[in-house]
Amino acid sequence: MGEIYYPNARFQKIIATGVSPILPHVGGIKWPIPKDMKLIVGTDLVTERNISNPVKITIKPINMDGYDDNQFKKGTISPQISVKNVKDEVTIIKNYPEQYKNCTYPSIFYGRGRGIHGIDLFTGIPLNYVLKQYFELNKENIMNGLFAVIAADGYRCAFTFSEIFNINNQADVLFIDSLAHAQPENGKFMLFPGNDFFSDRAIKCISEIRFTNEK
Repeated sequence: MGEIYYPNARFQKIIATGVSPILPHVGGIKWPIPKDMKLIVGTDLVTERNISNPVKITIKPINMDGYDDNQFKKGTISPQISVKNVKDEVTIIKNYPEQYKNCTYPSIFYGRGRGIHGIDLFTGIPLNYVLKQYFELNKENIMNGLFAVIAADGYRCAFTFSEIFNINNQADVLFIDSLAHAQPENGKFMLFPGNDFFSDRAIKCISEIRFTNEK
């Protein structure tokens, strides 16, 4: 939902009913013009999600099987992140990956009942760098993959596989070492969604990242 409703740049995911051709003057190429409606995801690098004649929209809930909300406590800080594929643990992230170059994104955040949060600088590495060795960039994952990011206090949010691994707008989801920024109240690790206008998916105190791939 965040990928559709929260982006800074609006209307880059549309159901197109018509198209105007772009005809390169060098070489005389004439691209074929589709006649059917088509879902267009303008921020995707690989266009597997640009499907023709869409007939149904399905809302996927976060799978929280095996969790009891009573196990979560406000103010809890997790020292590590458990990365899971469905119910199997893939790896445990205990340390911030220092081998990658950090990116810094300035941002003005809105939301969480506090209006404008001011201008903040978020420094981290793209989340796909952290996860790419465990999750393959392929057609099935691009089309159906979903990550649930869960905080130690039970707060949770969802990211599609494509908005983490398959973007063309340099608006990565950043993986941030909170302790390096003298923010112990944010736990050990947090995320900054570079494409979001609102701050609701800037999740902190992360304890688990869970991946599912269902049609």
